[in-house]
Amino acid sequence: MIVDYLGEQFVIELKIWHGDEYNRRGEAQLAEYLDYYNLKKGYMLSFNFNKKKKTGVKEIELEDKILNLISEHSAVEILTQMQNYMTEILKNNLSNKKLFYR
Repeated sequence: MIVDYLGEQFVIELKIWHGDEYNRRGEAQLAEYLDYYNLKKGYMLSFNFNKKKKTGVKEIELEDKILNLISEHSAVEILTQMQNYMTEILKNNLSNKKLFYR
């Protein structure tokens, strides 16, 4: 998924957890997308339905790229985190007339 926000692009790869090897292929895929869009930082959201798997955010370097890996059991939790992040961006940029916050 490509999010274009005020002219800045963010690459977000969405995956369902199917093990470490599948996850590594997703990381490589994300790095390829970042190369294509000439970006250095990207995000991979991994929906993990294995309750024993550790959740949270991890940042790794892959070649010259920075990947933020987010693993959660609940899609609602990920969407809530994204909503909170976007709300903070909007609140911190109230003077920008291109944004609208209520």
